[in-house]
Amino acid sequence: MDKTKTSAKKAAEPVKEIKYSKEQLLSSERFREYTDILNAVLPKGEYTINGAETFIKDFLNKEVN
Repeated sequence: MDKTKTSAKKAAEPVKEIKYSKEQLLSSERFREYTDILNAVLPKGEYTINGAETFIKDFLNKEVN
């Protein structure tokens, strides 16, 4: 079997990101300092790490009226 063909196939497959529940994100070490923000802006559901970070960035970049 040719290893280059196998490697090329694996590289072409999209990487599936792991999703976490809101509760898992709230209790994680990574988001400890953003617990209040995540609790306020995340509806119940499942999110990737990137998705949760996007919610945080969007919240922190909002203009205050």
